[in-house]
Amino acid sequence: MNRTVHSSVRFGLRLFSGQIESNRTPLRSEPTRTEMMMTLTEPNRTELVRFGSVQPIGLHLLGFFGGLFTLVWACWVFFGLFT
Repeated sequence: MNRTVHSSVRFGLRLFSGQIESNRTPLRSEPTRTEMMMTLTEPNRTELVRFGSVQPIGLHLLGFFGGLFTLVWACWVFFGLFT
């Protein structure tokens, strides 16, 4: 019993420290968040699948309405304070 626990703990430590390779690809080959954001500006639309469920039209609409809201809010604050 004690030997089984000891060997399983050693296995867990080796697995956690990366000495045992899993069948998953290493993290270095996965795209970083910056790379995923950069694919939005590239003409190749098939790369957008890696970004997830956010479609480019959704990002454009979000930016448009966010900018519109910010502009309206800034005018409201400006004219509310200085008039």
